[in-house]
Amino acid sequence: MGLVVDEVIAKNSPCKCYVIPSRHGDIDHKELLCWSKGVIGALTDWQETIYCPDKEIIEDGKKLKRHIIEFSEAIAKCKGLPFTDFIECVKRELKD
Repeated sequence: MGLVVDEVIAKNSPCKCYVIPSRHGDIDHKELLCWSKGVIGALTDWQETIYCPDKEIIEDGKKLKRHIIEFSEAIAKCKGLPFTDFIECVKRELKD
């Protein structure tokens, strides 16, 4: 579940989504892993209906890997801070 930090931006920004193939190999059933500006973390299916006015399907796995690394580094830098300070720190780190 993504943590919404700016609902206006989240609702008005297109989501970037990666297709995750079905575990059963069902070509017609694909899951999406989506992110939106204004939200920290990946969105749930329910959040996608609210915060993804448009979806941009990203097919290059290198971008996903880079995103996860950047997110992990931001989390590590901000670790140990009180929750509200932690959220603000992660937001700052991801903007840079």
